[in-house]
Amino acid sequence: PIGFLLFDHSKPDFFAASDLEQATTVSELLSAQINSFQYLDLFRERCDLYSIMLEVNTNLTVAVSKEDFLTEIGRIAKYFLKCDRAVIALRQDTFGTRYIVDAIDGDPDGLEIGADFPIERTLVGRAIEKGRIQLYKPESPPPIYGIYKPGDLDDYPFNSAVAFPLTNEPNSSGVLVLEFSESHEIVDADIKLFGMIGLNLGAALNRLNMYEAMKENATTDALTHLFNSRSLHERLTEEVARARRYQSALTILFLDLDKFKAVNDTYGHLMGDFVLRDTARIIKENVRTGDIVGRYGGEEFVVILINAVADDVIKTAERIRDRIAEYQFEMDGQVVHVKISIGVAQFPRDGDTEDTLIQSADAAMYATKRKGGNDVTLYQPGMHPKYNSQS
Repeated sequence: PIGFLLFDHSKPDFFAASDLEQATTVSELLSAQINSFQYLDLFRERCDLYSIMLEVNTNLTVAVSKEDFLTEIGRIAKYFLKCDRAVIALRQDTFGTRYIVDAIDGDPDGLEIGADFPIERTLVGRAIEKGRIQLYKPESPPPIYGIYKPGDLDDYPFNSAVAFPLTNEPNSSGVLVLEFSESHEIVDADIKLFGMIGLNLGAALNRLNMYEAMKENATTDALTHLFNSRSLHERLTEEVARARRYQSALTILFLDLDKFKAVNDTYGHLMGDFVLRDTARIIKENVRTGDIVGRYGGEEFVVILINAVADDVIKTAERIRDRIAEYQFEMDGQVVHVKISIGVAQFPRDGDTEDTLIQSADAAMYATKRKGGNDVTLYQPGMHPKYNSQS
């Protein structure tokens, strides 16, 4: 039964058999009405659930970053559950024993993006390992040593937490964690809703990772992880147009390793690839974050220096030259020393298009080669590329 309908009277034996029949009819009608209301509430709940899921799926489909994903999830979570923090934690690899904190919506309060922790015996770890929703409440804690890392329960700033796996299989790719400062009863409908949201988030993140991998493969040199030649030309075209529009400074460095063929011939191509990778890293480490570094081809590199004054440009080029000349390229006990020739061209003095800038910087680089290499040369009119020089 769903309940009771009670009729009472002060006089004994007041109700007749006909009254009982009428009461039975009323109770049956009332029961049917209550059932219809319950079904209506269930229908409304499911409609609300499907409406929310449709909105979430739509927004996750157009999101272009993990931060966008978490912002959307955090908005929904704060609206429906009044949670205080939402966190995405991702496993480092399929069967790895550690995970990283990938995104945070809310007060970090000691939790940092990029921090990595062991999976073992934590709320996050259990959700990842089991692929099932994990709930933490102080009055009935699960058998764990911490929420994110062992020992963090002692000063955990929230009252409760729930971790939703991003896949419903063991060894999940990650979790969505919702945390609450005040006691909050998480009902089955909440579990169902955010369980589905977690799975949709996992699918969306998988799509994003595939997209980013495809994008990186299309724009990045596989060996050095710098911009490839095509992407470098595209970026240079954009920066030339911007420099022309705003009359801002723009400088090109054209860099070529000296006598690199001898490295390949003497030590083999594995050592040659190692030298190219470390050279790319050294160049990247010695320019500003906003500058653009790419592999032009072979042992040639190009750096696009944006809004850099002339003195700083020469200092940057000389710093790169010095770092490479003093660096020991060591692999498997073998040590190689290489040097680099650098040519410098400035917009618009040495070229006002992408092609003329590259040609001028290339000519200045080969002027360096003719002088013996391991130097920096600023382009001057009359310089020509690759004549009577030794690479």
